[in-house]
Amino acid sequence: MRLSRHLAVAFMVTLSATNAYSQSLTPFTGCPARAIAVTRTGNNNYQNEPVSFYNISPVTGAGTLIPGGPLKNPQFQALNFDMNAVGLNAADGFLYGINPGLLPRFYRMGSNYAIQQVGVLASPGVNFPLLSFVNPAAGTFDNSGNYYFSGLSAFININPPSLNPFEFYIGKINPTALPAGTGTISPTYTKLNFGNAACGEYLNTLQQAVSPESAQNTGLRDLAFNVTDNKLYTYVTFEYPANSGIFKGQLLSADPVTGTVTCYPSQVLGFANASNEVAGVAIAFTGDLLVLFTGGATYKAVSPATGVYTGGITLLNPASVPSPLRGDLATCGGISAGPTPVTFQSFRANENRCEITYEWVIAQEINVNRYELEVRNAEGVFVNAGNLPAINAVNGYTYSLSIPVDGNLVTARVKAVDNDGRITYSQILQKNTTCSELSRVVLLNSMQVTQTLTARWSNIANNGRYTIRIFNATGKEMLINTAQINRGTSLSTLDIKSLIPGTYFFVAQNETGEKFTIPFVKK
Repeated sequence: MRLSRHLAVAFMVTLSATNAYSQSLTPFTGCPARAIAVTRTGNNNYQNEPVSFYNISPVTGAGTLIPGGPLKNPQFQALNFDMNAVGLNAADGFLYGINPGLLPRFYRMGSNYAIQQVGVLASPGVNFPLLSFVNPAAGTFDNSGNYYFSGLSAFININPPSLNPFEFYIGKINPTALPAGTGTISPTYTKLNFGNAACGEYLNTLQQAVSPESAQNTGLRDLAFNVTDNKLYTYVTFEYPANSGIFKGQLLSADPVTGTVTCYPSQVLGFANASNEVAGVAIAFTGDLLVLFTGGATYKAVSPATGVYTGGITLLNPASVPSPLRGDLATCGGISAGPTPVTFQSFRANENRCEITYEWVIAQEINVNRYELEVRNAEGVFVNAGNLPAINAVNGYTYSLSIPVDGNLVTARVKAVDNDGRITYSQILQKNTTCSELSRVVLLNSMQVTQTLTARWSNIANNGRYTIRIFNATGKEMLINTAQINRGTSLSTLDIKSLIPGTYFFVAQNETGEKFTIPFVKK
């Protein structure tokens, strides 16, 4: 019997009225040299203390407040909202995190402090007498848009009522294309193995009895993905022996595939205490592991070489942010360790006959696999609109790709993916389109087609019958249908469930020979 899942269902029923209000999110830009601190001051009342975003210099550790806050509750805009376990997703430019509470609600946030709920994270599956929890204190992204967070299971003690944490987990999901919503998200979980002898002291503190209220926040304090070895890193502070007043700090790494935890030597931290502990960690584009403490200072892990650490830390900035009570730290710096694979020289767009042709000039490209043109959809999420293979020209190259438009503002960027999975983005480009007089057809869901293809026909001069054919990428006809299109503007749909995922072409032609050809991708 999985008690944790039954508890989650009960909470979802009682909180079903708190559906997220969907807001328009503005992405964070500037990767890879981007670090964001999320800070919360006050008396530890999670419900209504102001949460603010700070830009943190990955080089100096200095913090600058991002205006527009504080973060507001998406259901009750008059109230502030708490957020933790944050990770900055370079795949869409948004910050993701978990709202602390018994129900682990997962959110997407923009640099304008807009926020939308993505779902509720299911906890690890365990059997009685264990309960399981999602830990809302640790989160990060890798270079492929995967979000990692932590979870745990615990034994139930009846008298006195308490829990003994037993097993610890790393959860993984890819939320980039997930729409806003309140449904359950089922991550994959890997159980952690604290086999290293140096982990003994910290593991002992984790497995001591805790109250049911604090159990969900037991475990790793934060996570940072290191692209040099594909491992997750964290820095923890803990009191050992218990009630001794001696606080130690320790660097840990965890393999998200095998669950193996490696603990570096611990050290006594004279400045650490119950009120000044680790708030967040992040790997900067410089390769440094940054450690933000709740006292407002940022430290840097001692690193004799990029991606190599000794376990020690040194002070980087004594006052990165104004003394937050709690906080977190996130960067998208780890995605571009090593030489920059591509350098964008320019990115521009031109409209002609209801199409935008995007052109990007590359000054240099090394080991690049492909370029993906991405446009922002109605939910504010960047989605794929087309791919081009990389030429990897010695002296650079100019690429171009066209997409249909329909008289609306289009926001686009180019995503360069190298052969090692690293990602580099162009600038974000906005284009007001003026397509309004020509007869045209636009596939409304051409970038996210699943079961049904929806076409909008505009400025059609006369009523008429169109023959619609679907061709695959090799030119083979896969479907044929007819549609009676009315004069002016109308919609038509076509069932494409029989098509396997891939790139296709929608070709429509009427009796007079007027023809429209539009590419689309079946998911």
